Amino acid sequence: MADEDQAEFAIGMKYAYDAYIRGSLIAHVVQRTKACMSKAELELLV
Repeated sequence: MADEDQAEFAIGMKYAYDAYIRGSLIAHVVQRTKACMSKAELELLV
């Protein structure tokens, strides 16, 4: 019983960690994209 709970917990932690990594990568890309877009908009204004 305890082993099953531990295994489920480990799997849950792995999914949570993967989601966290994926989420921070997406956030980083969005941030970079926004930065590039604002730079492009500034160049258009000039």
